[in-house]
Amino acid sequence: PKPYVFGDVGGTFVLRDPGHDPADFLAVLWRAYWPVLDEPLRSSLPPVFHGVESTPMKRPPSVDADGNPLRVLY
Repeated sequence: PKPYVFGDVGGTFVLRDPGHDPADFLAVLWRAYWPVLDEPLRSSLPPVFHGVESTPMKRPPSVDADGNPLRVLY
């Protein structure tokens, strides 16, 4: 089914077409094995991924930009 939504408490990805959209597919790769977006692995990906950024993760308001839970003081 499309869109495909997956994630955890740190955030979610909303993928429109991971089978055909390189940015969506990179999000799947990143989730499965995060070092793939860093060198030297990034440059070993096929040319279709050159210059393509991963579909961004949507963070919930309860976490910071790094995915860490925010402290709530009462």
